[in-house]
Amino acid sequence: MWSVGVFLYVFLSGVSPFLDDSEEETSANILKGDYCFPEDYFRGISAEAIVFVQKLLVLNPEERLTVDQCLAAPWIVQNLRVSVITTSRLQNFVDRRTPKVNFAVPTSKFYVN
Repeated sequence: MWSVGVFLYVFLSGVSPFLDDSEEETSANILKGDYCFPEDYFRGISAEAIVFVQKLLVLNPEERLTVDQCLAAPWIVQNLRVSVITTSRLQNFVDRRTPKVNFAVPTSKFYVN
């Protein structure tokens, strides 16, 4: 359920919940469960959605929501209807993590018969 929480955080905000200036700091944030919900990225996101993600990003697996609890969560139950979500920040997230391949392809003017 932890990964569902991370996915939802990224999906709703377009940014990683634990990202920091270095890999070491990012890893430390993950191990400590150190994240926040910056207003710039969560503007327009409901309090119920934020609470739902918080209940998934709990370090102790025994204290996290179960699948059944997730399906009964107010944010899920209240939002069974389709709503519009801005995905531009999510696309930026994907673009930043997609490796850019820069290589030369050798070509030849010779033909092999």
